[in-house]
Amino acid sequence: MNTKVLQINLRERQRTARALDQAAKAILAGGIVIYPTETAYGMGADATNPAALKKVCDLKKREIGKALSIITADLGMMREYGNINPIVEYLANAFLPGPLTLVVEKTDKLPDEISPDKSIAFRIPSNHFARGLVSTVGSPITATSANISGESQIYRETEVIQAFDGKVPIILTTGDLAEVPPSTILDTRIYPPKILREGPIPWHEIKTVLDKITEEKQ
Repeated sequence: MNTKVLQINLRERQRTARALDQAAKAILAGGIVIYPTETAYGMGADATNPAALKKVCDLKKREIGKALSIITADLGMMREYGNINPIVEYLANAFLPGPLTLVVEKTDKLPDEISPDKSIAFRIPSNHFARGLVSTVGSPITATSANISGESQIYRETEVIQAFDGKVPIILTTGDLAEVPPSTILDTRIYPPKILREGPIPWHEIKTVLDKITEEKQ
């Protein structure tokens, strides 16, 4: 496979818009795109396409049936694909866009291949290009890290190109990324929500917001 490596930056808006358009077309055609996020480089595929989800699992050497997280452009897009209750909306308004992943019940617009238990983990990225990519696609894309399952996250441009050149149609790059840990994951299907992985947003900050929700209800 001939991989296009496309450099994107805020100063070259037209070039970046063309690159995002090419990447979106590749995703909608069932391909996989490597793209930058606010944490590490991510692997983007059409979250509504079972065949594309299988490609992601194959490329990552990941067990098929293990849940894949997604990103959306905004909460409005997410309403079509997940159950957004008032607590999710409150948390999203407090922390998103940003490195917080929220687990909700998924709707039938997402295939069962994305999750074994009818749930979906989503976030709205603070990275301008990641959000621009999913907005150009017009529907959620996968947000799994661009690495082999069990290996380290990739933050360096040279490493992500070396790992995926010839394996995906497009790599979007903004150079080396800051080595931010993977996003915090919070299961909102239960109350109080349960933290599944603590990342850049610590539990005490989340609890402060949850306590405010409780106070407002009283």
